Amino acid sequence: MKLSHLAVLALFATHAAHRAHAQAAPTDDLGNAAMAWDRGDYIAALEIYARLLSSPSAAQHLEAIALQTGELYHTIEITPDGRAPRISPDGRYVAYESGTGDSSVVRIVGLEDAARRVTELRGRSAIFAPAGGRIAYLRMTVNDEVRRARAERERREPRTPERARADAMVSWLEAKNTVLMMRDLRTGAEAPVTSAGFLAGTPSWDASGRRLYIVGPALGTETRNSLGVLTFADTTCASTRGTLRCAEATLSQLTTDGSGYRAAPRGAGRFLLYDIPAQPPLREPMPAGSADAPAAGGGGGRGGGGA
Repeated sequence: MKLSHLAVLALFATHAAHRAHAQAAPTDDLGNAAMAWDRGDYIAALEIYARLLSSPSAAQHLEAIALQTGELYHTIEITPDGRAPRISPDGRYVAYESGTGDSSVVRIVGLEDAARRVTELRGRSAIFAPAGGRIAYLRMTVNDEVRRARAERERREPRTPERARADAMVSWLEAKNTVLMMRDLRTGAEAPVTSAGFLAGTPSWDASGRRLYIVGPALGTETRNSLGVLTFADTTCASTRGTLRCAEATLSQLTTDGSGYRAAPRGAGRFLLYDIPAQPPLREPMPAGSADAPAAGGGGGRGGGGA
């Protein structure tokens, strides 16, 4: 009976010692891995780290391993449903798009704000000013003309010349009813800086953030377009009756000579770079049966070649 009792005690002591060794082993492994890392034996260290991170005690070793390997990052989930993210150059805001079609919005989140307050803008293609403080974006108005064109498109069979013309008409009308908006992130003031009927492309800031370059044709002049600049004088903007008070002048035209379509302006110091595509990306489709109407697949219509 005494032997049996001793045997039980011995087994218990052995089991306790094994448990203590098992609990201490990860700490020993962590120390061994650190010494291996310090002497340059990175493969041995990483093998130990990989074993620790796959063990039940992975969570308690994660930060120490991350700090040793230089890979500790804290992440913050802004949204489970977003696209086209942009961070403002001053690091204070992030903007992303959400939703599809007419419900597409731009959401702006303050990264320095613990509450993560969100500003929602009805539009797309947002671009921050390099100096921070302002954001430009495109906003489309869905009017009866756009709705009728969309309904007409749905009545056409896919992959037919009639459907191609209907697609082109919808794209044209959506572009015609899109304006470029400007918002001051500090005051919340916003207003359009182009009018409907000016087919503004995606804008581009210069390095100072005081000038915004815009290109696009006006209706009736699709064989050429304007390359203009909006200059900002004040640090912050205010909005009065739909007009943004912070710009020195309305959009002023920089180029007036010759036909041709200019696109993608990029300010570079004293110079302005831009592309000259072979033809305008958007042209008003001609009625079916006209001489200029495409047989199939094209946007067709008025418009000329490149300069």
